[in-house]
Amino acid sequence: VLKTFATHRDALNGKMQAQSYLLRHPDGIAAATRLLGLGTIAGSGPVRIASSNIELVITRGQTAYSYNGTNLAAITMPDSFNVVSVAFMGGRLIFRRGGSHRFYFSEIKDGRTVGGLDYSSAETSPDHLLDTIAVGDNLFLLGEESLEVHYLTTNATLPYVRISQRTRNRGVIATGCAVEFDNALHFIGDDFVVYRMAEVPQRISNHGLEERIAESTAWRLFTFLFQGHAFLCIRLDSGTWVFDPAGGAEWPEFRTYGFDNFLGQCAITDDQGPLFGSSVDGKLYRFGDTWTDDGAPLERRFTGAFPIKGGAVPVDALELECNAGATTASTGPGANPQIEVRSSRDGGKTFGHYRVAALGAQGERRTRPRWRRWGYFDAPGCVFDFKMTDPAPLRVSAVLINEPANGRSR
Repeated sequence: VLKTFATHRDALNGKMQAQSYLLRHPDGIAAATRLLGLGTIAGSGPVRIASSNIELVITRGQTAYSYNGTNLAAITMPDSFNVVSVAFMGGRLIFRRGGSHRFYFSEIKDGRTVGGLDYSSAETSPDHLLDTIAVGDNLFLLGEESLEVHYLTTNATLPYVRISQRTRNRGVIATGCAVEFDNALHFIGDDFVVYRMAEVPQRISNHGLEERIAESTAWRLFTFLFQGHAFLCIRLDSGTWVFDPAGGAEWPEFRTYGFDNFLGQCAITDDQGPLFGSSVDGKLYRFGDTWTDDGAPLERRFTGAFPIKGGAVPVDALELECNAGATTASTGPGANPQIEVRSSRDGGKTFGHYRVAALGAQGERRTRPRWRRWGYFDAPGCVFDFKMTDPAPLRVSAVLINEPANGRSR
């Protein structure tokens, strides 16, 4: 559920406003307001931001800008090269040079001073770098076909040195597709697989998601925190999928009512929760506590399925184990909430008509939505598509088939 929070222009059309400062700066909202209206951020690439406790640097694939609490200034780079991404590590700001395997570093506590010889390179592969991510004391250099790790030294001339035997023959798919998440580097590989970096990259995606990644022409990776859970989000042309390490290996889909995709294309988390940047209208959104999706109906949907290899299986009863009777409304549309379901016999290609069952009025905790007489199903199996738009809470623990419901208490 999304609600409009404010208007922003930083990630969509280059205007640097207060919300940009919230992305990384530790001073929070009070310091962020000082950025309002300070200038325009040139470029058209993914927004990349890094900061120390005294300075923030931002780029959009062209010029890097520094804000030190007093003014916003473009940083002069050797040869005026384009800065595609930025990072912070060991008191220095790190700038990746576009179209090369080099990265430059600033003076300590001074991101605006970058010397012509203050650079290092990815050493093990001739491919171009696409992103740089600092995680703890490790600086990850992600190229088109390789990944290597540098560590922080005490050498002022060469502060970052490659760690031997940590190079991997696996690149990142594009700039903006690598993030720090759950205390580790996560990235979309050049082979369309989502990885968590450990001693070797560990695959966390599934074949279905990887097929969608391969079919997409644009990719974005971002994170947010909500109710104690950390979420990793992959936004593609065809949808947005979310991963929660505490929830197992599943990748549920996020979608906004009336759109082909989730409205949020990027996110940050402040003391009030996640804040999403819109992909269509330059607004910022938060999760709300109303039963609308930015004024449109809030639609909860999920599927349940089982495969059938041969023969026929009767489905006499379909039942949900859920939070029945949890509605807070005693009158109006949410007083007697209902949930709908329809079935498919061809693997989800086509569906029949929706059928309705009651979720239970307030306090009716023993109610279970139940649908009878579905008939026989054969190969390839059965898919049930559930939908609920009534303004009431919904939490589903299980979808049950042919569950006995006998006994005098029923």
